Amino acid sequence: MDALSNLHSIRADVIEVWDPVSLGYKTIQETIVGLPPSTLNSIELVAAAIGNDPGYFTTVAEGLDAKAESSFVASELADRDTAIGLKSSLTYVDSELADRDTAIALKSDLAYVDSELDDIDTAIALKSASTYVDSELAERDTAIALKSDLSYVDAELDDLDIAVAGKASSSSVAAIDTRLEQIERVVVQDAGESYHYIEAGEDSLVIRGPNETAVNILGSNAGAQEGKVLFYKDVLVEGSLTMGALSSGISTTSLTVDGSTLPDLLAGKENAFTAMAPLKKGFNLSSGDAELSVDSPFWVAGRINGITPEILVSKGRHAFTFTKINYGFYKITWTPVHPDGANFLCFEQGEGTGSGWNILHDGNSTENLANSETSVTFIVRDQNFDLTDGIISFALLA
Repeated sequence: MDALSNLHSIRADVIEVWDPVSLGYKTIQETIVGLPPSTLNSIELVAAAIGNDPGYFTTVAEGLDAKAESSFVASELADRDTAIGLKSSLTYVDSELADRDTAIALKSDLAYVDSELDDIDTAIALKSASTYVDSELAERDTAIALKSDLSYVDAELDDLDIAVAGKASSSSVAAIDTRLEQIERVVVQDAGESYHYIEAGEDSLVIRGPNETAVNILGSNAGAQEGKVLFYKDVLVEGSLTMGALSSGISTTSLTVDGSTLPDLLAGKENAFTAMAPLKKGFNLSSGDAELSVDSPFWVAGRINGITPEILVSKGRHAFTFTKINYGFYKITWTPVHPDGANFLCFEQGEGTGSGWNILHDGNSTENLANSETSVTFIVRDQNFDLTDGIISFALLA
């Protein structure tokens, strides 16, 4: 049976016909080509792989033609042959080898080697010659024998003994040591101090000439008299002789001024009389005149400004200090202590500056306000008895 015998035109996506071999229906493509349908797209896959480029194989063929061209290959090989030929040229290799041979021949030449060895042999022979070694050893032996000779050593020791003996005898050295010890006992310097001092012995320090004792400074055995200086000869003072504040005066059985004794000078200057306090009688050693003087009746006295504050005037036997404790409170201090202790007489007076009309001292028993043997505190008030600052004057009787 012919399935298509009575058809003039058939259009469809898939047409199947009866296959009497397989006894089943197959597509027309299967009956015509005889291949599985999945393999009929090979051309499509190749086109996709070359990017659907219709000129791809033409480009590849042209590239292969250019690479395989004989003129290109011949040119490259010719350059290689020239380089290789230059390096492997027989004359070049021979020249290099000839230079090496010349250097090697020079070093290995028998005459050259013999010359070098001869020089070394000569030097070794010179150094190791028995006469040379014997000569050096002989000189050493002579020097050693000279140094170790008994007479030589004795002579050197004799010279040293003479030199030592001439320097000082043992007795002289012992005497010097004793003298230094004695000096060290007298002249002393304390560690870290910048001064020296001369120290007396337990009895005294004696300064003397060859035959006479001039000065004696008593030591610790003198008890309360320690440090007392005794002059046995005349003392010449070219400068001034000053009696310090701690001096108790001059005590002497006879005092001469310009060749006259003090009693003679007094007898020629005044009649005998007794000075009554507060007067006192004195003698001016500079002028040789007797003097009558009077001490200030005030222990301390002065004028102070409590506004500033400051000391305006200081009078009396002793100086004072002024401290403003507070508004209207003025403390006066002095030295030495008052002979009446804290029971002294004190007068004070205010002035118009500050209107200090009422002034009080020894305000109470506290340290700042009570009288003491070295201080007094003034409390200054005005006409209304209010505290004020101003100028005041004061005096403490001696």
